[in-house]
Amino acid sequence: MITALEGKRYGVRANAVAPGGATRLVTETFQGIETLEANEVGEEFSKLNPGNSAPVVAWLASDEASHVTGQVFRAVGDEIAHYRSWQLGSPVKAGKDPQRWDARRIGDAIATDIFGSSVAGLKMGS
Repeated sequence: MITALEGKRYGVRANAVAPGGATRLVTETFQGIETLEANEVGEEFSKLNPGNSAPVVAWLASDEASHVTGQVFRAVGDEIAHYRSWQLGSPVKAGKDPQRWDARRIGDAIATDIFGSSVAGLKMGS
């Protein structure tokens, strides 16, 4: 983001591609997936071919994408998705009535209501 913002005045674009595929890194982590080397991939489409990300990179480098900067795309198989960061999520209130947050309650509120990584249980009162 910072590179895109700072580079804009010089005509520099900065984007990122989060690729997916059966690389050595992936197959070491997820057992049972066969590594696909670039020179071993045939003509038949394979969702796990790491080369499937290359067209997105080529497009981002083209003049057609000259308006695109500061973006992150996920390219796996035949799918391209746009990561939407820097968007404000739903707020969590300190209580039923307006009040200052108690620092001891913030961790639980963030875990349950923002990240969803903890079970809220019954909420009674403020």
